[in-house]
Amino acid sequence: MTLLYLDTSALFKRYVEEAESEALLGRIEDAPAVGTPLITRVEVAAALAKAVRDGRMQAADAGGAESDFLDDPPGRPQNVAMGLIGDPVPRVGSGAAVSRNS
Repeated sequence: MTLLYLDTSALFKRYVEEAESEALLGRIEDAPAVGTPLITRVEVAAALAKAVRDGRMQAADAGGAESDFLDDPPGRPQNVAMGLIGDPVPRVGSGAAVSRNS
């Protein structure tokens, strides 16, 4: 199976309209699976906060984008959150504990 890997800068374009957002949405829609590292949750929140500080977004819009992001990552069952070494891990809030020693 082919995995479309999205880093923070790509994911940001999904929730905040930027250059190439439309092209990215098409690639996501066409992908059989989408993967992103777990750290992306923190990085997207930081990027949204920076956009507010820089005056590129209103706080309410950033809050809405963050909510959309947090509700979306698995979005479709074939989406995968990847740990530091690329192993699929349960999504936060799934009730499953994540342990590096297991």
